[in-house]
Amino acid sequence: MKTDKILKCENLSYNIGYRKILKDIRFEIFTSDCISLMGDNGSGKSTLLRILANHSKFEKSIFWQTSSKRKFPISYLGHELGLYSSLSLKENLDYFLKILDNRVEKKRLDYVLEIFRLEKRLYDPIHTFSRGMKQKAALMRALLVESRLLLLDEPFSGLDSKSSHFLVELLKNFVKCDSMVIITHNLDILSELTNKHFFLKGGKLAITQSPNS
Repeated sequence: MKTDKILKCENLSYNIGYRKILKDIRFEIFTSDCISLMGDNGSGKSTLLRILANHSKFEKSIFWQTSSKRKFPISYLGHELGLYSSLSLKENLDYFLKILDNRVEKKRLDYVLEIFRLEKRLYDPIHTFSRGMKQKAALMRALLVESRLLLLDEPFSGLDSKSSHFLVELLKNFVKCDSMVIITHNLDILSELTNKHFFLKGGKLAITQSPNS
C-alpha cells in the first residue's frame, strides 16, 4: 500500500457559466501512480487537468502534500502545445527550462532527442515541423521538467506507432519515482502502465483500480 501521498482533492466543483462541469470531485494521488482519465467529449477531462495544473488557485479543494523542494512540482501538456513557432526546438527548450530554473543534463536531453528522432532538427524552427514532430517537441518540453506530477492531455495524438511505443517507455521510467495523470481514449497502449482509472460522467468521478496494480 502506498504511503507517499502527493496530492489530495476533495469537494471540488466547477461551473462554466450556469453549467456545472465538475461535481464534488474527490481523489488522492500517490507516488508512482499512473492514472488514466477517461470520459466522453465535453465531460470535463481537460478542465480537471487544467485545474490540477493550477492547483494553487483551488486551495480549498486541492491540497499538495509532498515534501518535495522542487519549485515547480507539476508539469502540464494540454491541447495547446505551448511552443513558439518562430523559435528553434533548442530555443524553445532553453526558454521554458530557464523559466522553471530547471537544468537538464546533456546526456538526458540527447537521450530524449534520440528517442523522438529529433536530434537533426534541434536547431530548426518549430514552424517547419510536421504535426507529429510538434507533438514530440511539446512532449520533450513537458518530460524534461523535473516534476513530481506529470499531466498529459492526449499525448499520443499525432504520434506514429513507433513514437507511441517510445513514449510509453519514457513514461515507464518516469513513473518509477513520480506520478502522472493521462487523458486518453486508447487504454490498450497504457495497459502495462496504468494502476488507476478515473472516469468522468455527468460531472461525477468514478475510480477503479487496474487488475495489474
